[in-house]
Formats: sequence, structure tokens, C-alpha cells
Amino acid sequence: MVAMTNTKGVFLGTMMILFAAVVYFLSLKMKPVDAYYIKILLACLVVLSGIHLFRSLAGKGAPGSQSGADRERFLNGKQLFLVGAILLYVALYHVVGFLLSTLLFLSITTFILGFRRWLAIVVITASVTGVIYYIFFVYLKLYPITGVLQ
Repeated sequence: MVAMTNTKGVFLGTMMILFAAVVYFLSLKMKPVDAYYIKILLACLVVLSGIHLFRSLAGKGAPGSQSGADRERFLNGKQLFLVGAILLYVALYHVVGFLLSTLLFLSITTFILGFRRWLAIVVITASVTGVIYYIFFVYLKLYPITGVLQ
């Protein structure tokens, strides 16, 4: 059986890489300190979009999917809520700072992705936020944006 190219996936992967390129060129006008986090996120976006693009060119669907029903379950609208959570995170980051915005973002995304046990959400969120904080702000000695309310 010959693998067919997923044209929607190719289009989406290409558009996301182009979006990352445009945002990168816009970030060149920013101060290097302000553009640092944006460039890290853009690098992640390009890597993930590239993986999606190559999987689409190879004719593979979502990870682990074999039928249209599986693809429907994968594309069930959660992506829009995740994009909304990312936009909320970016908007709140400069207002409330790293800790509060990251705790809120990770709580929302774990809930969207299917976790319903609040104790597990709190433990996972606090642990991941603590590890990220330690790596970037203690070990690498980067200065977090404190935000207006902090």
C-alpha cells in the first residue's frame, strides 16, 4: 500500500513554520532580553511543525491513529483550547510574572488534556513549574520577568 500525502497536514506544518519565521524577524527589532523567551518558543514551534510536516508528507496521521475515527478523536477541538491557553499564558506572563502564569497555564493544559484529579493536577503543575524555575533561574541564572503585580 502506497502512503498518501496528508495535504491538510502539509499546509498546517508549512503555515506554522512561516508564522514562526515572521515572528522571528519581528523579534529581531526587540531588545535581546525581551526576545529571548520568544525565540525559545519559536524554536520549539519550528521543531514540532517540522515533525508534523514530515509525518504528513510520509502519509502518516496523528501518532497511533489508523482510521478516520482515530483521527476524529485526535482532532476533537482540544487544539483550540490549547492555543487559547497559550495566548492567555503569554498575555499574563508580563502582568503576574513567571510563577503565577506558569502555574495557571499548566493547570489549564493538564485539565484540557484529560486529567480530572485535582490533587494530581496540583502536584504535576507545582513540580514542573519548580523544575523549570530551577533550571532557568537558579542553574542558568537567567532573570525571570517579575510582572506588574509582583
